[in-house]
Amino acid sequence: MIGLETCHGLRFFSYLASHPWRPFCSERCKSIDFGAWASESYRVPTKPDAADIDALEQELECSNLQNRGQPH
Repeated sequence: MIGLETCHGLRFFSYLASHPWRPFCSERCKSIDFGAWASESYRVPTKPDAADIDALEQELECSNLQNRGQPH
């Protein structure tokens, strides 16, 4: 029996290969999980590489230039 994060551990089901929604307890939970990945609610943590850092620095610089002269 497996408790699921999507169901907040309240539903348990058999983890058999014949279970149609494995590794989920239902189609609903499968859809919720897929939707979370698709909307980027779930993310795999990574360390930024040099290109990411350069892009962030450029974005910050552009933002700072656009905000100059505007009253706070």
